[in-house]
Amino acid sequence: MNLYIDIGNSRIRFAAAERSIDQLAAYYYKPDTLPSVFRQYSSGLQTPARVLVANVADNKVAAILTDLCETAWSIRPEYLKTGKVCCGVTNAYTDPGQLGVDRWLAMIAAWNKYKDNLCIIDCGSAVTADLVSADGRHQGGYIIPGSYMQQQALVNTAGQITISSEYKFSEQAGRSTDECVYNGTTLAVTAFIEYILRSINAAGEGKYHCVITGGGADAIMKILKIDFRHDPLLVIEGIRLAGKG
Repeated sequence: MNLYIDIGNSRIRFAAAERSIDQLAAYYYKPDTLPSVFRQYSSGLQTPARVLVANVADNKVAAILTDLCETAWSIRPEYLKTGKVCCGVTNAYTDPGQLGVDRWLAMIAAWNKYKDNLCIIDCGSAVTADLVSADGRHQGGYIIPGSYMQQQALVNTAGQITISSEYKFSEQAGRSTDECVYNGTTLAVTAFIEYILRSINAAGEGKYHCVITGGGADAIMKILKIDFRHDPLLVIEGIRLAGKG
């Protein structure tokens, strides 16, 4: 059994599997709560043969996880890195290492699963979109702040804006600042996704299909007006594929 771990900026995801991955455990965390989250997940878990990790948090978080794995199982985690070519996918970046490893692994998993023209959307703290052609060539991508990050930017930079609670999304104009900010930032993310898909498909270079992953996907999927596939295991599955070699 291998243990696969996807460390984001606000969530950590675990999956333990012999071969195929069908279950995912996800937790919100901060560096000081990571030990308790790790113990909560790993309690009763058999010792894994390998621990493979995708980490987009900082080195402090990696050091904490390494210590936890060494203490629990005497195993040092293997931290995956972005490369130029892996599992049939070719990175478009001039400097491949600048591409976030979570994006890279999501592309690897999506292309190996669907073998089609794909627009892979990862909804996390940031929202990323990466285009991969049917022959596995990354065409480049886009990044914007996610809804929550946009909301916090407004709170932190505009002295008169505060957000006291969350609302269910509505396309109607808000009747309070909270509603205006929540509706506006959610629309910004969905418009970003819809524009990319419509633009690339209007270019006539073959139809691109949208695949969505990430912890923030649920709120966005409810209001998207394009066809898409939801695949919450993409990054974890990418860790499994890339970690074979």
